[in-house]
Amino acid sequence: MKRKFLLTFSIIYSLNFSAFSQLEKTYKPAKIDTAIPLEMQAILKNKLFAQKDGAMRSSIKRETAKYKCELYTDSYLTINQQFADGKFMLDTIFSSYLQIISDQIYTANPQLKRETVIYAYRSAYPNAFSTSGGVLAFHLGLLSKMQNESQIAFIICHELAHYHLKHIDQKIDQLAELNFDKTLEKKINEVKKTGGNQYEKYKQLIESLTLDITKHSRSNEAEADSVALIYLLKTNYNPLEAIRVMDILKHCDDPHYIPPIDLKKHFDSKELPFKDDWLISDMPDFDYHKRKYEDSDTASTHPDCNKREAAMKRILADKQAPTLPKNTTLERVMLQSDFETIESLYYNHAVGQSLYYTLVLLEKYPDNAYLHAMVGKCFYTLYERQKNKELGRVLDLPNSEFETNYNNLLQFIHALRLSEIAMLSNAYLENRAIPFRTDEEFLYAMILCSKLPGAKNNTVALIEEYKTKFPSGKYLNAFN
Repeated sequence: MKRKFLLTFSIIYSLNFSAFSQLEKTYKPAKIDTAIPLEMQAILKNKLFAQKDGAMRSSIKRETAKYKCELYTDSYLTINQQFADGKFMLDTIFSSYLQIISDQIYTANPQLKRETVIYAYRSAYPNAFSTSGGVLAFHLGLLSKMQNESQIAFIICHELAHYHLKHIDQKIDQLAELNFDKTLEKKINEVKKTGGNQYEKYKQLIESLTLDITKHSRSNEAEADSVALIYLLKTNYNPLEAIRVMDILKHCDDPHYIPPIDLKKHFDSKELPFKDDWLISDMPDFDYHKRKYEDSDTASTHPDCNKREAAMKRILADKQAPTLPKNTTLERVMLQSDFETIESLYYNHAVGQSLYYTLVLLEKYPDNAYLHAMVGKCFYTLYERQKNKELGRVLDLPNSEFETNYNNLLQFIHALRLSEIAMLSNAYLENRAIPFRTDEEFLYAMILCSKLPGAKNNTVALIEEYKTKFPSGKYLNAFN
């Protein structure tokens, strides 16, 4: 049984027609902001100052207090770097929608001091996390799995609970104490004296201490769930959806059927006829170490979902589901999150994954110019990386844990010679230029691929065409 790869797109089998029609022709990806808002930076700086001042004024040893200050500073710098990397989505429908839900939760819970801001986060991994500075993140990959607003509200309540219960601050306290713990120092010295694989022994020791600031203990998870339900019950949302969230998270990695992708249909052309040999694997079944995720405080990997679900059922045993009005904003957010995830994967250099989910969506939206543009952009990047012998940085190797569809795509790409990648890129876009050339994203993809060997189009002429059609276009700076 193949493992479900990364995320399940929300649009595969159930769509509202009006929302569907908006995406039939194209998609305009959200702006990628790479600077932290000045107001947010000021808030985080003030929070950091208060944290460090509190640590130095506390009764703990001075060396421990100084180390706590270092941990708070590291957390502050990490958040700033995530903003600089474009991870947090600022002026978008996604973050605005999440903030509205968060505001409703705060309004229903006036005992809470409004110290947090929530953003959508550019990651395909089903995750959500909070920080000691009050920044909350809701991953696109988790958003695409949600079925209604009550489920989203519960996850936000859960992260608010972590923040207001100061779970991250407690973890920092624990780390600071462990850093000067004599017993831990003794264990480290014992590892130094042993032979064999010391790295593995150090790793096991660290894992046994759960030293990751961002991962909460099981007791913290249970407490956050209980308090989240208290927050949620004061709102108009359906509290029973919290149980459904646990079920969704339990099955994040279950196999999910996606109809076979016909690669020949997409990539056969007169310029480069499709070769069946491209789909015949000459590679061993790699147990390849897949891309590690930097994401913290995952909702999907929180421990003991079964136990958490059982506890929620006991708490909510006598609760009834309220009747809630249909939410058209949620439909837009859900559908656009699938497209934005493709953009985020590409932006985060997961080009093979971005291409795969582009092809998945093309089965539903065959006339979407943005998706065809993404195919061209992905192959342009694959060419550049292959030319520079960096393909492994953006493309996985086939793996027995991946879905068959994704493995077939990986096998296909790895079988292509460099010259064939260039030919395929150009043929794909040139053969679709007539219906899609008026689209900004597609024309920009044509400009990129016109730089590859064998291109029929002239790069300078395409740039002039772009400037004429899109005098305020988003890619103008790239041409200067």
